[in-house]
Amino acid sequence: MVKKLSTSIRYVIPSVLVLQVLFLIIMMFLSGNTMIDGDSARLYLHMEAIWNAKTLFVPDWIYPTTVELDCALLFALPFYGLFRDPVIAFCCANVVIILLWIMLIYALCKRINAVSYLRINPFLVCLLVLTPYSTAFLYYWNMMFLNGSQYAFKVMLPLLLMYLLLAPEEKSSTKSDWICTVIYLAGLFITALSSGIYVAAMGIAPILLTFAVLWMYEKVPLSIHRLVCILGSIAATLAGLFCARWLGLDFSGGANEFMFPVHPGR
Repeated sequence: MVKKLSTSIRYVIPSVLVLQVLFLIIMMFLSGNTMIDGDSARLYLHMEAIWNAKTLFVPDWIYPTTVELDCALLFALPFYGLFRDPVIAFCCANVVIILLWIMLIYALCKRINAVSYLRINPFLVCLLVLTPYSTAFLYYWNMMFLNGSQYAFKVMLPLLLMYLLLAPEEKSSTKSDWICTVIYLAGLFITALSSGIYVAAMGIAPILLTFAVLWMYEKVPLSIHRLVCILGSIAATLAGLFCARWLGLDFSGGANEFMFPVHPGR
């Protein structure tokens, strides 16, 4: 009886996750025009300006709080070129982000299960993360999975670092671990360039400090791959900050000077 119940749960949770993802995607496309707040409208306009100027750094553009490269914008650009509709472009980009979240959570849970006594159901974790607990300006769903998804990658990067630090020793580490390391370092560079020290200080540094303590107490060894992740995190962050200063990017605040309405389908 217990075995049958366990088997049922194993199939029920993934099924519910699939239904929830489909529901969220459908609602995203159906209600995309009605859930655009002021920040999102400005981001849509920024994407159009980037596309028209053919450069990520639009001349004389005044940035509000970030350069907005570490959000859904980069994923939305190709879709905007295809559909010429900013709402559809960001909806498509957020579908990609949802799929990336599922892949990351699944991989991280599997790795945690492999190196500890914990047995975490990755599908249940995905279900919990992808639940729209609140949908309003600056609330959970808006910041993580809707419109610009401003905090999606900012949260993904520390989780990806955890995944990498939990990788096995070099002798058994896979090619995918090194590919993920390159992606992680590139993402950290972009977010440092776009948002400054925020992600490194609030997300990356606590993980590295925790790892340092574990290493000092000989709980974890310091492999070459882990050393690359640690030193690379510092180097990527400093490089991003340096490039932002070198490019003269100023995101100290203020409204954009180019506040024209966004016209879907233009």
